[in-house]
This record gives sequence, C-alpha cells and structure tokens, in this order.
Amino acid sequence: MPAIFAMTADASATDQRGRNMARIGAMIGIAAITGPMVSGILRSAWGPNAVFITVFIVMALGAALALTLPETLRNEKKRAAEDAGPSRISFAAPGFHMLNLAGFGTAAGMGALTYLIPLQLEQQGLSAARSSSVFSIYAIVAVIVMMTIGRRGYRLTTFAAGFLGMAAAFAVLSFGSSFGVAALGMAIFGLGFGMLYPTLNTQVAAMFPANGRGRAYGIFNAFYTMGVVVTPPAIGWAMPHTTTSVVFGVLAALALLGAAGLYGFRHLMDVNPEKDAARTAAV
Repeated sequence: MPAIFAMTADASATDQRGRNMARIGAMIGIAAITGPMVSGILRSAWGPNAVFITVFIVMALGAALALTLPETLRNEKKRAAEDAGPSRISFAAPGFHMLNLAGFGTAAGMGALTYLIPLQLEQQGLSAARSSSVFSIYAIVAVIVMMTIGRRGYRLTTFAAGFLGMAAAFAVLSFGSSFGVAALGMAIFGLGFGMLYPTLNTQVAAMFPANGRGRAYGIFNAFYTMGVVVTPPAIGWAMPHTTTSVVFGVLAALALLGAAGLYGFRHLMDVNPEKDAARTAAV
C-alpha cells in the first residue's frame, strides 16, 4: 500500500492527486464489496480451497503484469519530483504526527467494527452471511463519498468531519443490536471513512516531496496497520467486563475527541498557510 500511494502521488499533477487517491480508495472499496460475494460463490460451488487458489491466480497475474509491462510513468515521476521542491515538513513535525494518529484512529474504528458487528448480530441469531452484508453497505457508501471527494476536493476541516461521522456511527450503534441499527450505523461510518481515507493519503503527499513520500507513506501505513491490529484484542479483553453498547459509547466519545482535536489544530497540517489565510479573509 505505501508504494501504491507514493507512486500515485509522484505520477499525479498537484491538482489531480486528490482525485487519483480517491480512485484508489474507491477501487479498494469495490474489492471489499465484491470480494466476499465472489468468495462465497466459489466456496459454495467448489469449497474453501477454490477461494485461495483463485486469489493466488489473481495475485500471480498481477505480479506478472507488473514485472513485464513497460514502464510508462518515468516522465511523470521526474516532473512531479521537480515540481515538488524542497521538503515542506519534517517527519517529526506535529502536523505529520496528527496525520499518523488520524490514520491510527480511522483504522482502529474499522478494526472495532470488524470485531463487534459480527459478534453482535450473530448473538441475535442472524447468519454470518447477513451479518457480513452490513459491511457491503458501509463499502458502497464509502465508495460514493470517496468519488465525490475526489471530484470536489477537500479542506482541512474534512478530517474533523470524517471523525465526526465516525462518532455519529458509533453513537447509533450503541443504541441497539438489531440489523437495522447495524446497517444505519455502518452506512454512517462509511460516510466518515469515505471522507478520511483519500484525504489522509492526499495530505501525506502534499506534505512531502517525491524523495520523501515513500518513507512518509511507510510511517503512515504503519500507524494505520497498528490501528487494525491493536483494537480487536483490546476490545476482546474488555468485552467480559462490559457490554457492546458501552464499548460503542466509549468509541463515540473518543472519535468525537479526535474530531475536536483535528479541527482545533488543523493549522498544524496546513502546508500552505498563506493561501489558507487569504481564503479565510476572503470569506
């Protein structure tokens, strides 16, 4: 993932990065929608081994194409590196730390849902297939929002808005465990996630020139991955001592706190403060 986003940023003109990041995010979302469905069909028809064999074939074909197709991005990479100029921000800058924490929080929210939603719905007697369908609702909404963000662009307040959407989703989920509540909560979470995922990756590209983006994306994705890895075990440890409603309530409060922090300190992530000040004065 770091290499994909770094290459996309290097090969994109500055005014096209947001749109291209949104397209990548949308493709990931489409894979999240179609993957479980196709896997279910293959598993029903030919067993679980067919799923793994198919994934292997697809990945092998992708690797073969990547190794054999001619390089077409050299000129774009060179142009992007020349246009980027010197490094705008250091890896120790507060703004970059905020992006990393935002990435961690976004992934932590997703990790919490992948643990809690199936558990909650299956306790209500719903099948695993129906429980997983709410994630398709989330993915569809996220894809639509990502494509909209890609066309219209984003502001620094979009980060806070995304976390506000996550907080609203967790708040809704804390009110009940029915399928309808889960579907509504996941749709709202898709709204927040759709705002955050492409904008966070675009902002990393905006903060660093081409020769620093690979490392920047590596650090960012390390924090993002930690969010997915750490959250389910932490919630699993807490569940014997509390209820899912309480956990969702705590997550809503944390997401709301994150939204407040991202809004209050958004200037730390601004890579062009003069332009932002002029825009604010004009308004």
